[in-house]
Amino acid sequence: MGLALSGRQEDRKFPIASAGDIFRSIYRAYPTVSAYYPNGLPTRGIEDPTRS
Repeated sequence: MGLALSGRQEDRKFPIASAGDIFRSIYRAYPTVSAYYPNGLPTRGIEDPTRS
C-alpha cells in the first residue's frame, strides 16, 4: 500500500479582464473619472452602468 500526496498554495493576483478589455477601458476612460470612491473602494470607472 502506498500514499502519495502533493499540494500547492499560491497567492497570485490575476486580472479579471482580458488584455483587450483592459486597454479598451484605458483609451475610453475620461481623465475626470475617479479611480476610487471617497470611502477607499475602487470605482468601476467608465464601465459603470450607472454613469450617463
